[in-house]
Amino acid sequence: MARNGLALEMCKPHEGKRASKVHTRVCATLTARPDKALREVHNGFRKALAIEYRHHGMGRPLDVDAVESLLTRIGTTPYERAMLIGRFGFTDAARAVAHRLEPISAELLDLDGLAAWIRRIETGLPANAARVQLLIRAISHEFAQLVASDPETLDHLEWRDLERMMARVMEGLGFQTTLTPPSKDGGKDIIVVCQAEKGEESYIMELKHWRTGKRVGKQSVTDFMHVIVVEKRSGGLFLSTSGYAADAFEGIAEINRRALRLGGRSKVVLLTQTYIRACNGLWSPPSALPEVLFDATD
Repeated sequence: MARNGLALEMCKPHEGKRASKVHTRVCATLTARPDKALREVHNGFRKALAIEYRHHGMGRPLDVDAVESLLTRIGTTPYERAMLIGRFGFTDAARAVAHRLEPISAELLDLDGLAAWIRRIETGLPANAARVQLLIRAISHEFAQLVASDPETLDHLEWRDLERMMARVMEGLGFQTTLTPPSKDGGKDIIVVCQAEKGEESYIMELKHWRTGKRVGKQSVTDFMHVIVVEKRSGGLFLSTSGYAADAFEGIAEINRRALRLGGRSKVVLLTQTYIRACNGLWSPPSALPEVLFDATD
């Protein structure tokens, strides 16, 4: 099947033993032809993309074994990228495994993510957009390595570099991560989402990297708490590399303090160190992933 310069070859789905118990597995090879849209994304080169779709009943998200199985099968093939599509999404542990891979070789998508991916292909992206994003991710990974080994590196990072680095770190720890625009961000820098016992939970992060040494005060913390409440988030983590003023928590009700946590330089460093351990296969996400956000905070 060809569409907008994409040649899509579908292999025969695997049929389960019982028709009523659907475990569909669809493999696909997606080859990008060097037409206008794909040439802009891939610089005119053909790209082979291995796609697998898994449909599980009972609303179960795919786990680590599904990711590892796909990567094992494509390890000896000419595919340059892999995409795993799960109807009911993925566990935090599965996302963590996929995001540890450097460079990017596996992408996990639920059905909404697949629809967005198709729209991007149909619309086309600016020249070298994919390459730029890959470079940003690689640089953010390098920054995390530097900070993890030498916390003083933080003093040499610009604020946007820190935001990008932390977005990459949280993604690598198993969260679904969204980095907000550099301006008009709605009072939050990063949105992180994870699965919990009662369903999906959404948290926000605000980072202050004032190299002048100014401490975060009451107003900034109050404004952040307001965003958590208005947007009905599960909670929020405020990170300041220059610390907090004595009145930072004034005016915040005790019940809200349980949803809002404050962290400093040491928390930033701890998160980068945990991320590097995860990349090296020395750490796995806990069953309650929000613990990663709130550990070692006030």
